[in-house]
Amino acid sequence: MRNLILSCFVFISWVACKKTEVDNSLNPYNDWEYDIPKDKDSLQNPAANSIAGLYATIFKPSCANSGCHDGNFEPDFRTIESSYNSLVNRSVIKQDSLSEFEYRVVAGNADKSMLIQRLTIDLNGNSGIMPLSIDPNSDWIEKKEEYIKNIRDWINQGAKDILGNSITQVDLKPTLKGFVVCEKGTTIPLPRSGAFGPVIVPSGVSDIDIWFAFEDDNSNSLNLQYNKVKFHINLADLNNAVEYGLNVSNGPTFIGLDNKSYNFTHKITLKTNEIGTQGDVIWFRAYVQDASNGILEYPSENSIFRLKTYCTIKL
Repeated sequence: MRNLILSCFVFISWVACKKTEVDNSLNPYNDWEYDIPKDKDSLQNPAANSIAGLYATIFKPSCANSGCHDGNFEPDFRTIESSYNSLVNRSVIKQDSLSEFEYRVVAGNADKSMLIQRLTIDLNGNSGIMPLSIDPNSDWIEKKEEYIKNIRDWINQGAKDILGNSITQVDLKPTLKGFVVCEKGTTIPLPRSGAFGPVIVPSGVSDIDIWFAFEDDNSNSLNLQYNKVKFHINLADLNNAVEYGLNVSNGPTFIGLDNKSYNFTHKITLKTNEIGTQGDVIWFRAYVQDASNGILEYPSENSIFRLKTYCTIKL
């Protein structure tokens, strides 16, 4: 029975982490061949917060164990080179519940790096905290906090490669931080049906202000471009809905998706009887653009469903 459970666990882990087609065009060594690891692991006494030091103390003894990150799926921790190239600017495969993380490692920004999340948080409550299993030759349990700090330091100092070269830092896409609805002219949020359920608009409310909050690594949310919104009563037909302009201003502060306070800057005012009738659920998507990325959709077609329901109202 124990072997059966172990086999099922390994299979589930493989399914969750198997290779997926993702956009890795920003990786500094995008021509790296995943299936051909090269031996560059002979460095002596590397700095603890260098990629070679992280490989020697963490990735090799604690992560490259059999059935885990030993080349079966990314990240590939078989060598220093494969460790670096399957981490830095590599798109994540499994997103967090708020879709906040684009890359496994973002040079210069440990807080935006999924690697740190996987080592400290049980992603979505169903992924476990890495490493999932510890080999006898690993001292991860005793030195976990020290090792995580070394990883954070390496990332925040530019995620330098084996030769000490820094890479051009990416311009991350803006992230959606909140969706709030108020009766027109007020700053009292209308209640929701659950943490990620629709905002409930009382039958006596005729005009509503709908607010969005965004955060960007290089741009003030007031300087985002395009600034449009679509809404429709049928989620499947949302892409055919008419776009409307969002008003951008320094708006009120509300609690956002992650229970933190944000300045909400994007607003549209609507008459409820012009967008639906009592009992209808209206689905919203906002569109913004920063200085480096194209027009982005929030929530997107690929967002998890509860993020889509979060951006809805029920009349």
